[in-house]
Amino acid sequence: MTALMGRVAHTAMRYGDTGLEKVPIGSVRPADRLLIRQGEVLPVDGRIASQVAVLDLSALTGESLPRKMLSGEQALSGSASAGPAFDLIASRTAAESTYSGIVRLVEAAQASKAPMVRIADRYAIGFLLLTLAIASATWPISASPWEHAVRPRHPRLLAWSYSLMNWHR
Repeated sequence: MTALMGRVAHTAMRYGDTGLEKVPIGSVRPADRLLIRQGEVLPVDGRIASQVAVLDLSALTGESLPRKMLSGEQALSGSASAGPAFDLIASRTAAESTYSGIVRLVEAAQASKAPMVRIADRYAIGFLLLTLAIASATWPISASPWEHAVRPRHPRLLAWSYSLMNWHR
């Protein structure tokens, strides 16, 4: 979740009446023209307005190589610009964007746990203590018969078995 939230863009460079202005992504509306610089994460879904854009879609699709997109193609929020700066025409608000939807789904999945996970979380310490108690009780009992069962009676075999058992030391 931390990695997802770390990729969220908080501001966007929007073309306004006086030129470029830095605005919070909450104020970006459909049809706004945005400048996306190299290395920036797309704050909203939109349409490529420049001739070409090179986008890293690995956070969304897992594609390992950047993808070249042409003018008019749809670009999804959460992808990063891997090439020169380009213009993007916003098609949705930040709250309705693809990346925002992914973040909401992950938050919902983390908030709701399966019933078995809740049961395991509730009784995990008890099971651990029970397991340690059983292991502690059986260890002294099991060590003595094992030594007598495998210990050879002949002195040469006894020396050979000790060297075999201690080969790693």
